[in-house]
Amino acid sequence: MERTPEEERIFRALSSIQTPDFDIEEAVRQRREQKPAPGRRPLPKAALLCACLLLALMAGAAAAGLSGGWTWFFEGVPEGAVTTVEVSQTCGDYTLTLEEAIVDRRGAVFLLALTRADGGAVDPEAALRRNTVDFRVLADGVWLTGSMHDEEPVLSADGKTLYFCMEFRDMGWREVRSLLDGTITFQAGGVAKAPEEPLTGTVDLAPLAEREVPSLERERTREDAAQAVEQQDIALPLSQDHLFPRYQVRGAYVQEGTLAVVVSQGESGQVERSGALACAGVTAGALTDSRTGQQYLCTGAEGFPLSDGTWVMAFSFAGAGAEDLPYLTMSVGYRADVILAEGPFQLEFRAEQSLERGGAVQGLAAALPGGTVRLAGVRLSALYLDLELEGSLQDCAKAMGETVPVLLLRDGSRVETRYSSGSAREEGCILSFRVRDEEGRRVFLDPEEVEAVLLGDLEIPLEGNPQS
Repeated sequence: MERTPEEERIFRALSSIQTPDFDIEEAVRQRREQKPAPGRRPLPKAALLCACLLLALMAGAAAAGLSGGWTWFFEGVPEGAVTTVEVSQTCGDYTLTLEEAIVDRRGAVFLLALTRADGGAVDPEAALRRNTVDFRVLADGVWLTGSMHDEEPVLSADGKTLYFCMEFRDMGWREVRSLLDGTITFQAGGVAKAPEEPLTGTVDLAPLAEREVPSLERERTREDAAQAVEQQDIALPLSQDHLFPRYQVRGAYVQEGTLAVVVSQGESGQVERSGALACAGVTAGALTDSRTGQQYLCTGAEGFPLSDGTWVMAFSFAGAGAEDLPYLTMSVGYRADVILAEGPFQLEFRAEQSLERGGAVQGLAAALPGGTVRLAGVRLSALYLDLELEGSLQDCAKAMGETVPVLLLRDGSRVETRYSSGSAREEGCILSFRVRDEEGRRVFLDPEEVEAVLLGDLEIPLEGNPQS
């Protein structure tokens, strides 16, 4: 998840632009009601003025020759960064098409379109990421670990296409597997939506009072907690047991004066089905004391396996004790979905192009207010600026402090980046930065417009495409 960013300081003006009266709200409404046509889509002058401070970074971003679908989500994308894919797969009633992608060596942003196989209207609540469905990215068949993000989907005016924009960023700490070198697979687990009403339930905890509820030491292990639960030998069904019998109260314990109620979640990673409904687990809401009506909210949760492989979650409730169990009920929420299409969808392609440049950093170090960082590499793509640093992630982050790299553009202007994420490596770490406009919207970079990266007082000139 991206941290709270520093405020942008971008100074560039286009005083020569004449701006007649323009209804921006009406223009936005019209754009959302029709699918963008292929070809160049120049911004209205008034809207252009609002975005002018970042135009240099978005050179070529009018997306000439592109599908135009990116404009559902972003103001501009550099054409040279886009790979046209147009790969589709049908699962059940739905067809998922990967239209285009923006790829660098560590991540990708995917533009997708969901339609019904029969050409009918798409359920506007359909989703590729929910409790029981998600997407992942593979490189030459190897599942990559990383962060995933999706923009709010957009429904076409005729209701027959739902557009998605999904982003993946590699966070694996071992060998970096470049997405530019092989076959990329975008895999979606299926299509789902939320139930019409949230699926909830309650359970009476009084039977737990008939068991010995242990007090565990602060230094106890997960194995200690599992053994304590199994010794209670109890399985209390929840109120939605007729749909999902897997989820049960398996015991309780007290640690540091706080009551923890343990609920089974099935085997780790498994989804339980009941007709069109699927459930990935339950979460605890609150304990209610029947004597006073007082509620104890859940203040924490910890997962661990029992000896038979069943995964359980221990939900903690500060203020409640084992002596209160005869009078307590617990509310729970089911992480449930309505399944619209069984997956997985598997859409494969190879990145045709990537705007990416690097800097010569051998022996370079930057003296910053928080300390000194030594550079092992600098990479600027259409998606991110990556600083490859020597030393641990913790030490490098401390040395960086509030310092962020600044992009020096060829026209002499400067653009601050914003911190996005950090990942440890076997040797060193990588800190990633990206650019947003004054309203917090994502800006895709055109690395060709960037001459150098400024880190503190250290200026790092950019060269041509680095080896991936």
